[in-house]
Amino acid sequence: MLEIEQCGISSIGFATFLHSMKFNGSITSLTVDKNDLSGRGIHKWKEMLHSNKILSKLSMVKCNLGDIGASIIAKGYYRNNFLTHINLRGNNIGDEGATSIANHLRGTKKNYLKALNLSNNMITEMVAIELIKSANPMDRPVCHLGNLILYKFSSFRQLN
Repeated sequence: MLEIEQCGISSIGFATFLHSMKFNGSITSLTVDKNDLSGRGIHKWKEMLHSNKILSKLSMVKCNLGDIGASIIAKGYYRNNFLTHINLRGNNIGDEGATSIANHLRGTKKNYLKALNLSNNMITEMVAIELIKSANPMDRPVCHLGNLILYKFSSFRQLN
């Protein structure tokens, strides 16, 4: 486990670190909560997630990812069969970013994700339902899945 929480490191500052994480053989859990990861360096996360074969838990709470960052993490997850827990709480992710996550979950051959936390974002209820359906294409209650998938949504933005 590695925690780099609230260190003031930007997404560009993480670029070298992420390059080494591509070939990581020991870190299974990475927490980078409360670092501003918006900006140009965010694209390096996709590359790392494509290549990393051991990371199972990723926490990016309050990292200012927004829709673009959520989409990049979703693209990284799409080609990664090892991530089981992703925490993107409080990242100003709206419907566009959440829809990208849903599309990439739907597109994976096998969904290994057990927990996805998107609470305290700006996702409407309609898109949250699409997220749940994309991980559960049989329209069964989520708790009946063989590989229990827990989704945590709160503070839905009301449709006007």
